[in-house]
Amino acid sequence: MILQKVQVTNFRSVDDSGEFDVNSVTCLVGKNEAGKSAILLALAALNPNKATPVTLDKERDFPRRHLVHYPKIHGNQDAVVVRTVWQLDECETQVIADDVGDGALTSPLVEVSRRYGQGIAVSAQLNCSAMVEHHLRLFALDAAERSMLKSPETTDQLVEALTSLSSPTEKGSSPVVVGGEDPKLNHRA
Repeated sequence: MILQKVQVTNFRSVDDSGEFDVNSVTCLVGKNEAGKSAILLALAALNPNKATPVTLDKERDFPRRHLVHYPKIHGNQDAVVVRTVWQLDECETQVIADDVGDGALTSPLVEVSRRYGQGIAVSAQLNCSAMVEHHLRLFALDAAERSMLKSPETTDQLVEALTSLSSPTEKGSSPVVVGGEDPKLNHRA
């Protein structure tokens, strides 16, 4: 994956860096306390090293001048600290296609972000119908078996249809795991 864009918000001295492009050489220029190191630290929070772990602590890292207004500003959601856009190479795209089906990934761009109090979130644009068809092919269901599933359009619907069968076929009860909310992929139709 190649990093394409970065945006840091709500982190130390950075209210909002604005989205900026990242190229093979990218310079951060600014006065002291302008937020250059904060941007790098927020990026490090996406892939912390065990030797130097980066934790996001709302009390310590959220801009102090806005901390008392945090609930009013963000409601019941945690504030986004870092949002990045990455481009997958052909090999990575093929690995995803092998796992979830050809045509399932509709864009080679993937968004990776992190909020206070949460882990890393990955979002990709996916064609759920292609994913369902891929999983149906894995089960090698015939027409009669497919008709019992009532044409699911998402992997969640497929899982629900498979589990609601009163008497699943031998193929339908195989150990192949399909869809649901994969923690690595946030499905967008």
